[in-house]
Amino acid sequence: MKPGAILVNTARGALVDEAAMIAALNSGHIRHAGLDVFHNEPLKADHPLAAHGERDAGGPCRLPHPGSVDDLAAAAPSIS
Repeated sequence: MKPGAILVNTARGALVDEAAMIAALNSGHIRHAGLDVFHNEPLKADHPLAAHGERDAGGPCRLPHPGSVDDLAAAAPSIS
C-alpha cells in the first residue's frame, strides 16, 4: 500500500495479514485501519489489535459487523 493509505476491510478477516497491518500501523506506513471483521472472531482481549489502542490514539477503528445483528439482537438493550 502507498504510505499514508487507510485500510478498510469489511469482507473477510483472512484477507488481511493482521501482523503486517499492525506493523504498518506501528511504523506509520498506513495511517489508519477500519475493520469489522477479523481472522479469528470474536477478537480476544489479549489480541494485538485489541491492545493496539483506540482510534483517537492512532489505533484501528473496530466496529461490530452488521451481519451479526438479527432482529432479536438489535432490539436488546445495549450494555456499555
